[in-house]
Amino acid sequence: MGYLRVDLENIIALCCQDEEDYNNPIALNLINRCERALAYRDVSIRFTKRDKEFLMSKYDEDMDLDAKRTIKSICGLYK
Repeated sequence: MGYLRVDLENIIALCCQDEEDYNNPIALNLINRCERALAYRDVSIRFTKRDKEFLMSKYDEDMDLDAKRTIKSICGLYK
């Protein structure tokens, strides 16, 4: 599935928001994959179950609306 540039940027920001994520292999992998997708303009990135679980752990009702939309889109919460 293709994602917007803002979605990939939101994922990178979510992966960098907590200090404990700096060494989290899931966060580091997501950052790397999103940065590559942005660099090569290939926004057809696939997210694993682990990726989605990690992103859902970042979800907060008070977060930025774009970030919430990104998480909901990736995790299939829009039906």
